[in-house]
Amino acid sequence: MNGYERETAPRLARIPNLVSFSDVVTTSPSTAVAVPSMLSLAPITDWPAVQSQKSVIGAFREAGFHTWWLSAQEVSHWGGIIPVVAEEAHGRRYYDRSPDQALVDELKRILSDPARPTRIFIVLHTRGSHFEFSKRYPAEYRVFPETTATRAEYLSNTYDNSVLYTDRILSEMIEAVDALGVRSALVFVSDHGENLLDDDRQIFGHSIGNEYDLPTAAFAWWSDELASAQPGKVDAARRARGAPLTAAHFAHSLLDLAGIDARGLDLGKSVFAGRLRPEPRFFLARGKLREWTGGPGGDVGRGAAARTQSPAP
Repeated sequence: MNGYERETAPRLARIPNLVSFSDVVTTSPSTAVAVPSMLSLAPITDWPAVQSQKSVIGAFREAGFHTWWLSAQEVSHWGGIIPVVAEEAHGRRYYDRSPDQALVDELKRILSDPARPTRIFIVLHTRGSHFEFSKRYPAEYRVFPETTATRAEYLSNTYDNSVLYTDRILSEMIEAVDALGVRSALVFVSDHGENLLDDDRQIFGHSIGNEYDLPTAAFAWWSDELASAQPGKVDAARRARGAPLTAAHFAHSLLDLAGIDARGLDLGKSVFAGRLRPEPRFFLARGKLREWTGGPGGDVGRGAAARTQSPAP
């Protein structure tokens, strides 16, 4: 959807009311930092505040929404404070190391319950394209060959297969929500990218903080019912499709879209508010705070002073 030569999101590309944001970078190439940050109104420049303040889950809960945390990832030391953030939700279910289809099935169960609350906020934490990529999708998604001449080709092909499977997972989630025929939205943000032996440096994995694991993917979808009720917000999102964003913009965006006010909410960071302002894009990698300056093959970040900066993964 953002210009990649391979068709890895055919289902999402056909869905109406979906805007893919093409210039997004994460606040950290590490899940343990990026996920709490993307759910927090506190900036990544103040990591202690991200750790200590409630997330948007708590805000939705206090505003009268029934909240869920559904995860296909395991609870381990790799997650840092993610399980603590999850505790803010009314309900939590973990499908440890299960295929992401388990999240779709649980989402459908929740939405089909005749006794479900009217207002619901659900966080779905997928496995997505975490290594090992070939274990993230069923056999029918071996579209790009797993038998290759080089390891770089193998990694690229299996990674793309995992993205193709995620395309189905996210599409099914949207279809399940859309079937309700109510004001609803689904916002997707990937926590980081991956190095896949892309150049002469032969780097593999994430947590490095470079031009391959910092740029990431994000999109927003909304129902026809929501578009009719809030045309100004969806028009603002369409205009923001090419804006320079970070994963941290979407906590503010979610609350703005739901009409929830909260201490720390900044409408200048909401893709739905129509008042996005340019600002430095900071990220935390290997305990150091830097500013994203963009550009492949070069220095992608410069040092930045942070507020009381405690150690981070």
